[in-house]
Amino acid sequence: MPAGKKILIGISGSIAAYKICSLVRDLVRSGAEVQVVLTPSAAQFVTPLTLSTLSGRPVYTHLVKNEEGEWVNHVALGLWADLIIIAPCTAHTLASMAHGHCDHLLLATVLSARCPVAFAPAMDHDMYLHPATSANIQTLLERGYHMIPTEHGELASGLVGEGRMAEPETLLAWIREFLIGEPLWEGSRVLITAGPTREALDPVRYISNRSSGRMGIALAEVLADRGAHVELVYGPGDQVCRHPGVRVHRVETAVQMQEVCRGLSDACQLLIFAAAVADYRPALVSTNKIKKTEGPLTLSLVPNPDLLSEAGHHKNPGQRVVGFALESNNEEENALTKLKAKKADMIVLNSLNQEGGAMDAESMSVRILTPDHATLDIPSSPKRQLAESMVHAMIRLWGRPQNGGWSALVILFLVFFGLSQPTRVSAQELNCQLTINPGRVGGADQQFYANMQQALTTFVNGQKWTEDVFSFQERINCSINIMLDERITGNQFKATVQIQSSRPVYNSSYSTVLFNYTDPDWIFEFNEFQPMEFNPNQHSSNLLALLAFYANIVVGLDYNTFGKESGMVYLRRAQQIVLNAQNAVEIGWRQNQSLRNRYWLAELLNNPAYKPFHASLYEYHRQGLDQMYKPERIIEARRKMLGALEKLHDVNRSKPGGMLIPLYLKGKLPEIVGFCSKALPAEKAKVVEQLVAMDPINQAEYNRINAAGTGSGGIGGGGAGGGK
Repeated sequence: MPAGKKILIGISGSIAAYKICSLVRDLVRSGAEVQVVLTPSAAQFVTPLTLSTLSGRPVYTHLVKNEEGEWVNHVALGLWADLIIIAPCTAHTLASMAHGHCDHLLLATVLSARCPVAFAPAMDHDMYLHPATSANIQTLLERGYHMIPTEHGELASGLVGEGRMAEPETLLAWIREFLIGEPLWEGSRVLITAGPTREALDPVRYISNRSSGRMGIALAEVLADRGAHVELVYGPGDQVCRHPGVRVHRVETAVQMQEVCRGLSDACQLLIFAAAVADYRPALVSTNKIKKTEGPLTLSLVPNPDLLSEAGHHKNPGQRVVGFALESNNEEENALTKLKAKKADMIVLNSLNQEGGAMDAESMSVRILTPDHATLDIPSSPKRQLAESMVHAMIRLWGRPQNGGWSALVILFLVFFGLSQPTRVSAQELNCQLTINPGRVGGADQQFYANMQQALTTFVNGQKWTEDVFSFQERINCSINIMLDERITGNQFKATVQIQSSRPVYNSSYSTVLFNYTDPDWIFEFNEFQPMEFNPNQHSSNLLALLAFYANIVVGLDYNTFGKESGMVYLRRAQQIVLNAQNAVEIGWRQNQSLRNRYWLAELLNNPAYKPFHASLYEYHRQGLDQMYKPERIIEARRKMLGALEKLHDVNRSKPGGMLIPLYLKGKLPEIVGFCSKALPAEKAKVVEQLVAMDPINQAEYNRINAAGTGSGGIGGGGAGGGK
């Protein structure tokens, strides 16, 4: 569930408003912060008192709070939220949003929002199907808003049809999917230890440490957000975990923690030992308070059980064991010794020498170590964000967990992210070749354009787009060719830009195209002395926003080929850049400038209806292309690729008119023709029919597939095909 997320729910005047009470309750139970804003008419259907009680926050209806004239800051509300959802969204509110009206607090907040905005329509059948309503919905979708589809059912009028608002459980699932992504740990059980232990000296005193348990609780919540059932064994810390997917077991001592872990560990696929367990405990515990004397006090201590070592040496098939190492000297050497001696699958090294220390700190940096001596550095970040990065790394290291254990599939982390290398070289994500072509402008100082090219290349390749670490030879290949069409003023340009990215095919010299796109409407300013700094929430440069938009799309599409929908977070960032740029009234981004291609592209890539498109990326590349290096896998790999094309066809058939799939096919046309030509006759006939339906412009190219002979070769008949 979306624990820690800030969600603003806007309720408009519909009988469906009563359903939102259960949604607010469930979101709060999940750990989300919920702020409710009512339209003036919504208060006739559900009371502010009810919603305030459920959300734990004041409910706002008017721009002015009280008779004293205290103002409700709608701008602050729009900036506060991670997501705004209007549910129910009546025909009147829908029309007001589409036309930019601002006659009450909710509409003012929506106009001020820099976060994604979603709406769940609720109205009678004929109202919903009216052309005006359809046009308003289309307008909002083109602006980057998200619609939660209506349901077919009984309506307030007594009729049965379309227009019924989605049920609260559907809204909750949509919010969870949008904010978090695919529940990769669904059905898995995870054991996590957290916090300190206390070892009693007498009824008053004890041996302990400063651990708060924040790291373990953050990991528990992140994994539970992704569908895991988490058993959290928590020592005597003062933190609270209220996530409904986490069952908390409170303990005091190391022996108590050991007993609880032994009873739970066999049923769990992942064991994470984040607790700071006291290494020793008193050999004897005094039943009375130890009195102070003039002389020294001598304590006899005995070792506590080693929970990590016990789990590592006795783990079941399919179990993974993760430990933590807090070190102050010879840090990596000591952590690697711990990793090997305790037979862990991963050690998270945190240094006591980092700024602020590591224990009880709000933020910290860590280094992940694996048995093959690979390392992955995660920069200093709040522990919730740090936990998300760790979980992200686990998926890429070990693949998706299954109910009976971890899948044998290793999602190319060893190849793509370089964890098979004994040494790591920290580098940024994109290997971008950026060129500035001033041919159509001319008459200007060529050094100016050379400086522009150097500055933009440095920006793209130096920006931190993800939390992962790449070796130099493993970064995502990308080219951006900026053809200057017009010099509007001294520093303002209009350009046509070609963006292309590719990624290597496993065990091959062949690179496969992932994104090939032409954007004819770049309008930007370039100042040689402007710092190349990009803030996604406060745009200072339209040019950097454009580059960041496409960089996130390239990274997101690339990631989706290595793990199912693992790149969606970057595609959502790209969409957010569009929305933020629009809200900032930046040149080249407003809807009324007819530059809709970026809006459409971002909307299609993030539209839930296109989820099969992203699934096909993984099936086509990871399960297909990457498996062709072994002759015995070629036939099965080709079938996976054909199946991926069938998924694309199904999406295109249900969502005609979208540019996304023809765009994708255009970039991969030679490759697709090559591998399909080696399919069986019946398979070729079927796939040609599908390809022509999706991309009729290139019908002649696809017809070549039927004319080619059948064979068992790989892509293009030679195992690699063109484009080496």
